[in-house]
Amino acid sequence: MSVKEETLNESVCVDGEALKTETAYCGIQESRRQRRPGSGVGASDSPKGTIGLRPMASLFKLSVVAPDRTVFDDEVTSLVAPGVEGYLGVMAGHEPAIIALCPGVLEIEDRTGQREHVAIAGGFLEVSSGQAIVLADNARLAKEIDIADEQQALEQSRRALRGEDTEITQEVAQHELELAMARIKAAKMGGSDARNL
Repeated sequence: MSVKEETLNESVCVDGEALKTETAYCGIQESRRQRRPGSGVGASDSPKGTIGLRPMASLFKLSVVAPDRTVFDDEVTSLVAPGVEGYLGVMAGHEPAIIALCPGVLEIEDRTGQREHVAIAGGFLEVSSGQAIVLADNARLAKEIDIADEQQALEQSRRALRGEDTEITQEVAQHELELAMARIKAAKMGGSDARNL
């Protein structure tokens, strides 16, 4: 051991400040974390006054368009849609895509966290930079749906599928059954907004 190393070892035992001086002199680098006021466990690097606040979700423009009208057109934080291979979620920054949709319910979350439900009869969803467009064969907001009418349509479709009603084909009856079920689901998810006459 050299004299300089012995001095270093004595400094470690006696005075922490001397350790820093001797360490630098010997060419050994030590990285000491300097504590700042307010740093340590539970401290945040976020600006003052923002501790505990959740960052705002990014928004994207969503349009839901049916052949006869635009059903929804606003900025949202998320969309859940009934793809032919299952429900899928879309948020801002989603990869561009074109997705086939089946009858089901669109669940839309707006910038305030409120959810809107739209029953669709199928169609396509196009996602591109900063926007999403649903081109639906048919679409209704939950608050526009009359549950009693949809239950009648559901029962008529069931009769046709059992062979009791010959006015519509099996294929049309199956589609109408899925649409009526989607509308009833949307109306119930929409809560008190749905009309139950």
